[in-house]
Amino acid sequence: MAVLSRFPFTARRSHTNEDFLLGGRRFRVSRGFAEVDVQKIDARLAANPELNPVVLGDFNDTCDSRPIRLLIGRGRHKLIDTRPAERNGDNLPSSNPAWPPRNVAWTHYLGKDDTHSRIDYILLSPGLKEKG
Repeated sequence: MAVLSRFPFTARRSHTNEDFLLGGRRFRVSRGFAEVDVQKIDARLAANPELNPVVLGDFNDTCDSRPIRLLIGRGRHKLIDTRPAERNGDNLPSSNPAWPPRNVAWTHYLGKDDTHSRIDYILLSPGLKEKG
């Protein structure tokens, strides 16, 4: 497991002895987790809008979760979610205007529940999108 960053870490924590409860049974996490605090990027972007960070990885969380929303940010420095997807022949508009059009986009399948989720991300700075 690795975390790469051009920006310095202010803290690092390894979680290699974790477990969780599922369906009344306790399971041990097989690979562990890496947790890092990266020096505040928002301040750097405000001082130099030409910086072009890319944030990517397996975040093990869905796009509507609070941690992912905080990571993406808000306003003019909001990171762009590249959300690789395929239209899969469905060209109809979304049934709810607040939702994006239906695209097939998932990176994790849980067979037991027959659910698909996207937990892997490639987030770009607005400057990188413009260079596209």
